[in-house]
Amino acid sequence: MKATKFIHVLKTPCPGNNSVDPLVWTSVSVILGDEITIIDSAYAGFWKSKIIPFLKRVNRDPHDVSLIIHTHSNGDHIGSDEEIREATGAKVAISEAGAEALENPGKDRERHLAVFAHILSKKEQEARRERAFRRQLITHHVDRRLKNNEVLDLGPLSLECIMLHGHEFDQLGFYDRDEEILFSGDALFGRGAIRDTFVYMRENNIHGFYESMAMLSEMSIIMLIPSHNYLPYDRKPILRDREVKDMIEQTVSINNEVREMILMLLRTYPRPLGAAEMSSFIIPRLGPGYIIPNPGPDDVVLSHLDALIKENRVELVEKEESIFFRLKH
Repeated sequence: MKATKFIHVLKTPCPGNNSVDPLVWTSVSVILGDEITIIDSAYAGFWKSKIIPFLKRVNRDPHDVSLIIHTHSNGDHIGSDEEIREATGAKVAISEAGAEALENPGKDRERHLAVFAHILSKKEQEARRERAFRRQLITHHVDRRLKNNEVLDLGPLSLECIMLHGHEFDQLGFYDRDEEILFSGDALFGRGAIRDTFVYMRENNIHGFYESMAMLSEMSIIMLIPSHNYLPYDRKPILRDREVKDMIEQTVSINNEVREMILMLLRTYPRPLGAAEMSSFIIPRLGPGYIIPNPGPDDVVLSHLDALIKENRVELVEKEESIFFRLKH
């Protein structure tokens, strides 16, 4: 899909639990200057299946691709990097934290496992570790480490790197101040994706998340290009004008709802509650079709629980090797 004269958005279905899910897609943005820049590279194989055919349709040489910049290091954003590098010699650029994740995936896995360890029972930690160790670790090459507020001159666009907290440690947005266009990665997830919540808050930085959303609310953004088709705009790879503000508001709103449901449950029940049982109540109520992607406590619920503990509103209770939560009186 053509966003502007220089920006084209390509999309590919996301893998579901057992197959390809056509309802949820991952987007790749192609910036056509004298040289070509790709923002995120989707899954392995996307280079040959989608990017090369597109470049040929617009009469561009695939060897003109000189740079891949990443919003973050999740697998659905970096999968075609090595194919593109080998074919074109393109350089790969990502945030400092993203570079560490790609160059040392074992260390990154341990970092993610440690994020919520202090509010998970031993059994819950072991379950997460078992799931994490099912995934194959692949080391990726990084040529350039991007800094917050650094500006990338790409010819037709000048993109400012903006750290956006909440979804991941290494999440960047790319913003063109002249054209007022934001490539948001997974930072603005609205009401999640149609398949499941798809609202992953793996950084555990709720305070930083709200600060990032407040910053985006104050920016002039007339075009938003997210990495997935998030609700309520699940049929649109490109959002414009009022839709942009609404997506920011929806992203904040769904987090506010999680927070309020946690407090409501803890006020209502006469006993302390576990994070998993709160998740099983909250997540399905966020919208139709919402499920918890993995068994056990949901990351969004855990993030808000930890924030409420830091605010001295909730306390943790350990009992018989389990962890529960209650309001602090």
